[in-house]
Amino acid sequence: MALSSSCRLSNIINSNNLILQTSTDVRAPLSYASGLRDKFLAAIANKLETKDCITIYEITRMFAGLKKSSG
Repeated sequence: MALSSSCRLSNIINSNNLILQTSTDVRAPLSYASGLRDKFLAAIANKLETKDCITIYEITRMFAGLKKSSG
């Protein structure tokens, strides 16, 4: 399932960056958001930016050294 243009990872990562910048401004670290940013960047680098939310699952498997799931 492909994402609509408004839900592409490039748009989501922009929102994530704004959240992280705000958290930095108020000195409230959001480690989970940082981890998601890393996964979003990895997804874009691996040409998965037009996939649905399973992309984060696939990138998590990749970070763990596991093979891409079938399907």
